Amino acid sequence: MKLTNFNFTVKQMSLKLLAIAFLTLVMLIPKFMITDLVNERARLNDDVNEEVATSWAKDQLITGPYLSIPYFKEVLNEKKEIVKEKQLFTLLPNTTKINGTLQTDERNRSIYNVLLYETDILFNSSFSLQDFNSLKIKPEFIVWKEAFVSLNISDPKGIKKEVLLECNNNKLKMNPGLNDLHITAYKEYSEKAIDKIKNRIFKTNDPPNTGLHTIIPLDSQIQEINISIPLSLKGSRGLLFTPTAKKLS
Repeated sequence: MKLTNFNFTVKQMSLKLLAIAFLTLVMLIPKFMITDLVNERARLNDDVNEEVATSWAKDQLITGPYLSIPYFKEVLNEKKEIVKEKQLFTLLPNTTKINGTLQTDERNRSIYNVLLYETDILFNSSFSLQDFNSLKIKPEFIVWKEAFVSLNISDPKGIKKEVLLECNNNKLKMNPGLNDLHITAYKEYSEKAIDKIKNRIFKTNDPPNTGLHTIIPLDSQIQEINISIPLSLKGSRGLLFTPTAKKLS
């Protein structure tokens, strides 16, 4: 008699556990449905933002400015002959001061909102040529007349008007491209909001090698130069600056 009661109790417990497991599975169905809906809305939101950004301008990452000085270096070729090979020495600014204003606008597409902006930025940078002079390159090997300043802009489509670099009261038109300067970077992955912007900008570990440059002839007597770059730019969602100067403000 006691054994029968025990078996009955075990069956009851088993049925209860099965019922709890069944109810748990049933309750998980709406959770999965809501999760799928949230993920789908997030994907659609990204698609809408990407569509609008493509016609306007995408996230903007501004790096620089840089000062690059070409020079020749003597090297051995395959025939063991001494030949001159053109090199590029790139200087980072001692100081860079960034001032600007930002106006935002919100575009609506169905239930989704897209954040757009327009900004006017002024870069004031100073470069010291002491590091370059310390290389002790033969003076006749330095191509001072081909020195150039470049500014890396991730989506140059957002540039609103002609950019004129000012140096020693001279205004120099900045042209498309980085003039053979290649920028490399290491991108860390995380779930921070700023890294989501980076993930949209960086298609690989390197930032886009796009932007502006201008020839700024120098000579051996110059020890320091100061430049100003006014930039009118539009973009969407993110606006980032890379702190390349020794002192940034």
